[in-house]
Amino acid sequence: GTVRKVRRKEENLIYCIKEVRIGELSKVEQQDAINEVNILAKLDSPFIVAYYDSFIESNYSLYIVMEFCNRGDLQKLHRSAREKGAPGLTEWMTWDIGLQVVLGLNYLHNEKVLHRDLKAANVFLQKQPKKSEFKVKIGDLGVAKLLETSNAFAQTLVGTPYYLSPELCTDQPYRDKSDCWALGVLLF
Repeated sequence: GTVRKVRRKEENLIYCIKEVRIGELSKVEQQDAINEVNILAKLDSPFIVAYYDSFIESNYSLYIVMEFCNRGDLQKLHRSAREKGAPGLTEWMTWDIGLQVVLGLNYLHNEKVLHRDLKAANVFLQKQPKKSEFKVKIGDLGVAKLLETSNAFAQTLVGTPYYLSPELCTDQPYRDKSDCWALGVLLF
């Protein structure tokens, strides 16, 4: 999908809208897009990008209205640090961001949701004026899966190759531990 920053004129508030052109998708891909909306709508955590609304326009595009994260994503922050000559983020910043990601992932797993694509580009950042720390929000639940029970396993191969757990690489059933593997890669 395409994500845009938008302003609602009535309240002068900023949001982001993800547009998914469902008219161009297969039935399975359309269901995946609807799945993201259904999962986002049931989540309520300070560590997950907030969902506000969704709508379909002309049976062609699905629009998902979400919280805007004003500092981009963790991948962009890391790239910026390296461009400035730093080998990476400071230890303090790594701990702060890492702990918030852990809290967000814990919330998802308690809700029986597997993210399945946890990576730096899906960890979004907010910063308040005159504050040095970031608020962290896990986002992009486009390939997330809701399990029936906490002991259930998933079997579909999805995610970003560098973050895939051994279970996914060997085509075995997996569960929340695969997200924990991706978390370890992210922290490294």
